[in-house]
Amino acid sequence: MEIPTGLRDANLLKYEMRLNGKLSRQLKVPEVIASTLSEMDFYRLLVKRYQDGYFAITKLKQVKTNVMSKIRTVSDARDVFFARLINQGGETQIADFLEELKLEKVFNDRKSYTRLKDRLLEVAAKASVTTSDELTKELDDAIKNVGAYV
Repeated sequence: MEIPTGLRDANLLKYEMRLNGKLSRQLKVPEVIASTLSEMDFYRLLVKRYQDGYFAITKLKQVKTNVMSKIRTVSDARDVFFARLINQGGETQIADFLEELKLEKVFNDRKSYTRLKDRLLEVAAKASVTTSDELTKELDDAIKNVGAYV
């Protein structure tokens, strides 16, 4: 597809959803025929599926810290670095890691898991604010608005 004249040097992002195969099975509807495509309920179903697919994508976050002036030792710097990594990975990263350790029965004493969790949460708190990229927020809003009036 040719890019329109006014958009040639712009930063563009295309997000599309492809449904291949038996549509009725994928969308859990009795059948999909040409007239189905113009039904409002079917259109709403597709928009909802489009939004769900978009929001299922893990987006990278920018980690902004305001603790650089408080770093005095190598240990402080290490903790801030680990905090950034933990915060970048998402909220469930610590819980997932602990669950993996438990499945492997790494520690004999169950208190060790609690101690580790407390220490990891303490380290994670050293890098304060985690924020999403402003452009990602803008795109999130646009995807939400796609279905606002449907």
